[in-house]
Amino acid sequence: MNINNRTIYCKDNLDILRNIDSECVDMIYLDPPFNKKKSFTAPIGTTAKGASFKDIFGKEDFKEEWREEFRVEHKELFNFIETMEFYANESDVAYIAYMGIRIIECHRILKDDGCLFYHCDDTMQHYIKIMLDIVFGRENFRNEINWKRTSSHNDGLKLGRITDAILYFAKSNDHLSKKVYTERPNPKDYYESIEPETGRRYSRKNSHALERSGDSPKELTFNGKKYIAPEGKRFRWNQKTLDAEIEKNPFVLYETKGGKLRQKYYLDEDPGIMIQDLWEDIPSMNMSKSERTGYPTQKPIVLLERIIKISTNEKDFVLDPFCGCATAAVAAEKLKRQWVGIDISIKALELVKQRLKEEVEGFNEDDRQYDVFGSNKPISFQTEPPTLSKHSSKPKKHIYIISNPNHIGFKVGIAKNVKQRLNGYQTSDPNRAFKLEFSTKTEFYREVESEIHKYFKADHEWIKGVNLKIIIKKIKSLIKKHDQK
Repeated sequence: MNINNRTIYCKDNLDILRNIDSECVDMIYLDPPFNKKKSFTAPIGTTAKGASFKDIFGKEDFKEEWREEFRVEHKELFNFIETMEFYANESDVAYIAYMGIRIIECHRILKDDGCLFYHCDDTMQHYIKIMLDIVFGRENFRNEINWKRTSSHNDGLKLGRITDAILYFAKSNDHLSKKVYTERPNPKDYYESIEPETGRRYSRKNSHALERSGDSPKELTFNGKKYIAPEGKRFRWNQKTLDAEIEKNPFVLYETKGGKLRQKYYLDEDPGIMIQDLWEDIPSMNMSKSERTGYPTQKPIVLLERIIKISTNEKDFVLDPFCGCATAAVAAEKLKRQWVGIDISIKALELVKQRLKEEVEGFNEDDRQYDVFGSNKPISFQTEPPTLSKHSSKPKKHIYIISNPNHIGFKVGIAKNVKQRLNGYQTSDPNRAFKLEFSTKTEFYREVESEIHKYFKADHEWIKGVNLKIIIKKIKSLIKKHDQK
């Protein structure tokens, strides 16, 4: 892979994501803007002072080149976004386009057994879910985790909003969730009985019946007495298993008043309550004073620790493309995972350095610490995208130039299939007057197209008042420049 552990990239995350090798990340957590139509700023006097981000989306955030990429390469997503324009507002459409182009790259860089957690609220959740269904496949949706972030929120117009949603998607069926447990409240109420012989607490109300459906034994002998399973049932233990369990613990079974065998569950063996999809035990208001940075949308570190435990193993790679105050990075470090964070603000680097020193036990003051592989590695700060490995080189696409007598100038664009793109234009023109003037394939198609449009001040991809030969010469020189890097 071409990314290294403990790295913060300070740049538009799309530029970074597009240059990360395919299938090299185990888990992606993203807590992006929610399209709340306002800006957020950390208060003066807090650790995150100076951190801010815009959560406002408009037409300018939906680049025309993305629309073309959706149309050619991601038809279902293109159709969804085009349909949205009939019933959603301009801001909602721009937001889904902005996030959609990034989710496509997130899907590409995940390993086949990897997964993604998308943190959102009800502002855009309904649209986000459809977008993720399209990119990941609806069959790979795992859960909508409902996180109760606070216990109260007053609103005169509607019921108080006290939950966020975390949409959990796998890349394929190769991904398996881990069993994670949380502490059981009032355990003595649950384990209400005390075993006279040992003094151990166990549960009668929630003990486990030995009877079940299936083709296992119909009869068992316990304490010299023969037991027969009820009609249509069998025992889940055979006689050999029962004898072995009794040898380990003579009191593990008891007989109910109805004459049935039940297995005891003991308080001292209880792992807790298995995590399900409703999380009510991590209120955001309970963050410790030392954990709070003042970052306006900071999430509790225990929330990220739970997500990481559910979805990864030690040494796995966690990526956060909107890392903000670096909670995912700190949680990953604490749990011995590798991590990379991306944020447009340099404040993310300052915060991750400070938080690792304060919140990760034993982390060295000079930012050097033995990582999960035993190498002494400092935090790395990068402002340029990584270089794709040879085995993960970008696919090549065409940079093309087309003309039409009814348009002034030349249109410069990118396409996977130039003939298909030209045909698409022709079908929209009664005179079928579009003409392909030039095309060449390059892995630097996005960079070259962007630089050409900027250099010649293109208007919606049309370059006016410039000779065709000059445009072609500039395209070739830009491709050569990138090839030589």
